[in-house]
Amino acid sequence: SDKSKKKEVSSKPSKTINEISDTWVADHAKHATRMLPGGIYILGIFVISEEDLLNPFAAKFRTILANIHKQLASNEYI
Repeated sequence: SDKSKKKEVSSKPSKTINEISDTWVADHAKHATRMLPGGIYILGIFVISEEDLLNPFAAKFRTILANIHKQLASNEYI
């Protein structure tokens, strides 16, 4: 069972933006915003990729940004 736990913990790096979970990114933005002092907010995301994400604007990238906005807008205190 220790071997199975080690397999679950180890993760491989994502090869494309389509492999990234948009809900995970939005949840991470929510938790990061809660850790920031007052008056500082998450404004966007930083992505390093070999793909050209902005031309044409990738649907997955747009979904990630929409989920971040929805996650942060759902709590008026964030």
